Amino acid sequence: MIKDLDYAALFQASPYPYLLISPDFTLVGANAAYLKATGTTADTLLGKKIFDAFPANPADPASTNLDEVRKSIELAVATHQPHTSPLLRYAIPLSTLEHGPFETRLWSAVHTPVIDTHGEVVFIAQTAIDVTDLYRFDKPKNRYFLKESVQTVPDIAERTRLQLHEALTRVLNAERTELQTLFDQAPGFIAVLSEANHVFMMVNDAFYHLVGRRNLIGNSLWEALPELVGQGLEPILDEVARSGKPIVLHDRRLTLRGEQDGAQAERYVDLVFQPVLDADGTVSAVFAQGHDVTGAYLASAALKEKVRELEAAKARQTVLLKLGERLRSLSDNPDAMMLAASEELAAFLGVPRTGYVTFEKNSNRAVVITTYADPDRVPPLSAIVAEPDEYGQSVMNELRSGRHIVVHDMDTDPRTAGAVAQAHAAIGARASLAVPIRRQDQSVGFMFAHDDQPRQWLDEDIELMYQTTDRTWEAVERAHALLAMREADRRKDEFLAMLAHELRNPLAPIGAAAQLLQVIKPDEARLRQTSEVISRQVRHMTALIDDLLDVSRVTSGRIKLHTALLEVRDIVVEAVEQVQPLITSRKQNLTLDLAQQATLVEGDRKRLVQVVGNILGNAAKYTHDRGHLVVRTSVVEGNVVIEVRDNGIGMTAALSMRVFDLFSQAERTSDRTSGGLGLGLALVKSLVELHGGSVTCASEGAGNGSTFRVQLPHVPDSLQAGEEPMPDRYPHKAPAALRILVVDDNTDAADMLGMLLDAMGYEVQLAYSSLRALECAKECKPDVCLLDIGLPDIDGNELARRLRDLPQTRHARLIAVTGYSQHSDKENTSAAGFAHHLVKPVDIDRLAAILKDIAAV
Repeated sequence: MIKDLDYAALFQASPYPYLLISPDFTLVGANAAYLKATGTTADTLLGKKIFDAFPANPADPASTNLDEVRKSIELAVATHQPHTSPLLRYAIPLSTLEHGPFETRLWSAVHTPVIDTHGEVVFIAQTAIDVTDLYRFDKPKNRYFLKESVQTVPDIAERTRLQLHEALTRVLNAERTELQTLFDQAPGFIAVLSEANHVFMMVNDAFYHLVGRRNLIGNSLWEALPELVGQGLEPILDEVARSGKPIVLHDRRLTLRGEQDGAQAERYVDLVFQPVLDADGTVSAVFAQGHDVTGAYLASAALKEKVRELEAAKARQTVLLKLGERLRSLSDNPDAMMLAASEELAAFLGVPRTGYVTFEKNSNRAVVITTYADPDRVPPLSAIVAEPDEYGQSVMNELRSGRHIVVHDMDTDPRTAGAVAQAHAAIGARASLAVPIRRQDQSVGFMFAHDDQPRQWLDEDIELMYQTTDRTWEAVERAHALLAMREADRRKDEFLAMLAHELRNPLAPIGAAAQLLQVIKPDEARLRQTSEVISRQVRHMTALIDDLLDVSRVTSGRIKLHTALLEVRDIVVEAVEQVQPLITSRKQNLTLDLAQQATLVEGDRKRLVQVVGNILGNAAKYTHDRGHLVVRTSVVEGNVVIEVRDNGIGMTAALSMRVFDLFSQAERTSDRTSGGLGLGLALVKSLVELHGGSVTCASEGAGNGSTFRVQLPHVPDSLQAGEEPMPDRYPHKAPAALRILVVDDNTDAADMLGMLLDAMGYEVQLAYSSLRALECAKECKPDVCLLDIGLPDIDGNELARRLRDLPQTRHARLIAVTGYSQHSDKENTSAAGFAHHLVKPVDIDRLAAILKDIAAV
């Protein structure tokens, strides 16, 4: 063992340049080789900070020497390991003169930490070797490159062979480190594979980032990355190794296994396989370099998809605009609208068939109402009625519930495979798309498209069909509304014409009777005949007006039912009594088939008799002489059913659908011999529905008769039917003398009513104005006042109040005789003090009964 070794002498004797630096960057020692190599002295260096002793060169502003040295020293201190800095450019003086020339030299510096027994860094030893002659400077590129041959290094006496070996080692290590750094830090992934078996020789960090930290080096591509087997890389690598020519791949999809969870994920890469050639041109390895372009590829794909969506949206919008133009041009033709929509959609989707289907109410069937078909690809469809089982019960159920149906392949879809697919195949449908038509939260039908080949329907196809369906159906509904409005206008005009006709008919005989009475002096028989004509025609006019008022009250909800438990048998019998004269006059045969069991309902007796009477009267009017009528009652599923059947003129299917609409009578016959305003059946429907029932009509066509069916809720047999007394018939002869004041500005009406009352034995006084009525009242002191309401000077209600204020008429009974019949009118007369409200023309029986009651008091 060497004792008392003089380390200072060794430090100074070393041929390598050494500089000792404290951790705070102070220079504390430099050996002779360092001072000689740098052209400095110990006095000018020691005690100074290294960056003061070796400041930045103002002539070389691009130099990074100071930063590189600082970083290298700090790394050596932090790691307790030697660190080699990158090449340093430093100028040394060529002479000892103060302003002598300098020469720029390249230095390789190693910083080695000197550690004490406590593990603390006490010094940093810097050894710097001049490597200038091992490099050449490329001026255009402004870069130094290692010379290709050491033999080109000049023989410098000061450099020993050992120093030269050290310098070369450092330079090569620096180059190798730089190349390894470039290889590892390259932004793209790099791998070097052997020519045979494609074994990994080198990979960089980016390659590990792509495939995960797996055991690659020394293993073949297929052993290290087994998921790549079968993805097409093996023949590519073999071709590069065989041909010596590179192969470039763009946007290559690779499926790689994740390092952590083992799940496979798709990546997209740009990749180059470059052969590595020996001096003789033999392929010794394959250099693989590439970039993971997954993000860019997906972004590009998303952009392309967005562009495609925008173009598709533009195309769809074009189709919808064109469809809108066609729909506007067909504003009053709903069938043509649906056909136009079917044609436009078929053309855009490229399918051979499209159409519309509606669901039948109260059944599971669906009706094809419009269809477009390409005759070269599929057979045409008629307006068929399809049972759900034929084309798929589950499919129909989904459409009825408001969900669209997408079938890419009829043969493979579990909802349609088998018999349903065969049924569709018969009409040329291999794929189907259908969207529901929704109105008021219900599916009323659907639009469909058929393709004659399996097809992958897109979301855009579904959306377009929804928009087409919504726009078309809205236009169809507007067209129907327009047609309905036109039809309503037409029927209104026909009704007004009928009303004029019906009112003129009774006016003609009334007028003729009046003229007859003026020109002749009739005997009692002729007078009675004329009176009967007038009375009969007045009753006819009254019935017409009553129908109008009934319809008005029912449709506005102002009718009040007086309900009781009723036996339908009695209702039918009473209705038959009312219609019997017409039936008898036409020599028709009426059959009553009334249920033996109790047929109790809760209802208004008068209104239900009116319902049955109207239906039976219609049956008689529209059945030829000696025809057959049948009225049948029964109890079916909790309802009492009243059925009226005839073998008359019948109805078309179109008419039977709207026979309960207002003013539909004119459509049943053109000769008007049956008369009426077409209000009766509309009134029937409203009254039946007010009773919680329903009424339907069926006919097998013109000339085949009609059947009307009324259903009313059945009341259990245990309840008893209420009895409603029939009105008494009052004699027209006054039982006691009453003084009656008749007031009406219509002198004819006043005179005729006065004559009638006079004939009945009453004492009558007439007044044609309110003021005259007040004078007459004071004079005659009437027991009863019959007052018109629409008087010109003082209306009837005010006149009634003034009569009440007169002592002569304070106790008289006031009766309103007016053409006003609304509920509010009756409330007004009651408030004015009237005891009764009679509507013109006055029902003489009722008036006689009222006067009889008054006289009896």
